[in-house]
Amino acid sequence: MTPSDNLYMMMKSYIVPVEGVMLNMTIAEVSKKYDLTQDTIRYYEKEGLIPTIPRTESGIRNFDEESCNWIEFIKCMRSAGLEIEVLKEY
Repeated sequence: MTPSDNLYMMMKSYIVPVEGVMLNMTIAEVSKKYDLTQDTIRYYEKEGLIPTIPRTESGIRNFDEESCNWIEFIKCMRSAGLEIEVLKEY
């Protein structure tokens, strides 16, 4: 099991699914919603802190509910003082 898998398993307990809601947001919309820069979101993806974001046929990131939950979780952990290197381990 990889560190990302461990983090995913831990995070699953924090996700509360919303039936019938399907998000399809661009990186700009997600950036604004979570008050993070687009570069920060790309960095989190590149470093494996969040799973690879699904993309449209034209290559634009298409954030769904699960993707947004990951970003919210990582932001929460960072706000609690966890460093990126620590998050990578889990």
